[in-house]
Amino acid sequence: MDEPRTMPPYRRVYTYRGTWPPLLGVLLIIPALLAFVSIFAVLLAGGALAAILLPFLARRYHPPIKQDSKTIELRPDQYSRIDSDR
Repeated sequence: MDEPRTMPPYRRVYTYRGTWPPLLGVLLIIPALLAFVSIFAVLLAGGALAAILLPFLARRYHPPIKQDSKTIELRPDQYSRIDSDR
């Protein structure tokens, strides 16, 4: 009697030949979009915070110059205009 032929064990491989499945595209695109949007939001919030706080901090550390410290006032007859053709 002949022995029955045994098939060697093998794995069956399935390939997808169409376009990307929509769910896979969504799963790959949404995290990338969230990363870019969150970076943009952090930059925007930092810029807004700097625009609000920096003027206050600048005034606090550099007080405005007082009118009478190291400045003089001239009456109109004490100065003359400089000609622009020089």
